[in-house]
This record gives sequence, structure tokens and C-alpha cells, in this order.
Amino acid sequence: MTKKGSEQRISSVSGPDGQQRALIVASFVSRVGNGLFNTASVLYSSWSFTCPPRRSGSVSRSPG
Repeated sequence: MTKKGSEQRISSVSGPDGQQRALIVASFVSRVGNGLFNTASVLYSSWSFTCPPRRSGSVSRSPG
């Protein structure tokens, strides 16, 4: 095995380079932030309109 071949295997196992890693981290932070924002929006809306938690979903079911 040549030195170049072993370096390729090591780099393929070690993961993405710096730019890809930064993009992955930024995407993860964005998704978590959007999830927290949406959750907080639903909680605030249900609190401010005094709506019970079961009625705060996007699909409201008729009783019975």
C-alpha cells in the first residue's frame, strides 16, 4: 500500500473537511432554533388567546 492510498482512506474515515463540518453544524443549529421558535410560538399563542392545549394544533377536531 502506498502512502497516498492510506491518506485517502484516513481522510474518508475522518469525516468532512472544515467547510462541510461548518455547514452541517450551521444547519443543525438552524433546525433546532426553528423547532424552539415554533414551539414557543404555539405556547405563547395558546396562552395569549387562553386556548386549551388540545385546540392549539393546526387541525381542530369536532367534539364527539
